[in-house]
Amino acid sequence: MKFGFEKSKWFVVQSGVIAVLLNSVSSAAFAGSHSFINSQRSSIESHVFVSQEVEGSYGQKKTSSLDDVAETHFWSGFGFRNALGIEIMKFIQFSASHTFVNDRNRDNSLERLSGSRVAADLKLEFTSPIGNLEAGSGLTAARLDYQKQLDSASFYGTGMYYSLGLNYFVSSRVSVYGNARLYRDNMIKTGGSSEVENIRSNSTAVGFGVSLWL
Repeated sequence: MKFGFEKSKWFVVQSGVIAVLLNSVSSAAFAGSHSFINSQRSSIESHVFVSQEVEGSYGQKKTSSLDDVAETHFWSGFGFRNALGIEIMKFIQFSASHTFVNDRNRDNSLERLSGSRVAADLKLEFTSPIGNLEAGSGLTAARLDYQKQLDSASFYGTGMYYSLGLNYFVSSRVSVYGNARLYRDNMIKTGGSSEVENIRSNSTAVGFGVSLWL
């Protein structure tokens, strides 16, 4: 009798678990439809968002000194980007961001650049069933610390970038995205012992992140 009761109890529990799993799968499939979620978002109201992103970069940097000695090397690095923005009419996005930068000369691991970059950008968003395509450009300002063995210096510079990305809504409040940016920067030494006076950078960055829509 006890065995029959336990078997019946186990059947009820198992049935409940299966029902919960099926309901979760159904809900996830429904909520996972980017096209449906995006169509429910208002095109009249403005949407504020915050985002966090991990960015990997690579490209050429040309360093120049006062005696006209110039060197060009490939550099690579990574950054952590935080942004605050607003979307208007589901088409135009304005945002401001801050990125922690950490770059290294691939031919000399003792030559590094690290610091902060701030940016302001404008993006246009184009609706797609597989994710919203985003294209834009931005202006940057950076304050970086340069080090090569025992030599060090501080650099300040400005630049710009072009970007192309894809944004996918997993819910009405959360989206995931990936993008690529082409950076063009010019850095000038503001102090320090290094012989390097100017750094020109042409780099590509690929980033992946998450946005929270408020």
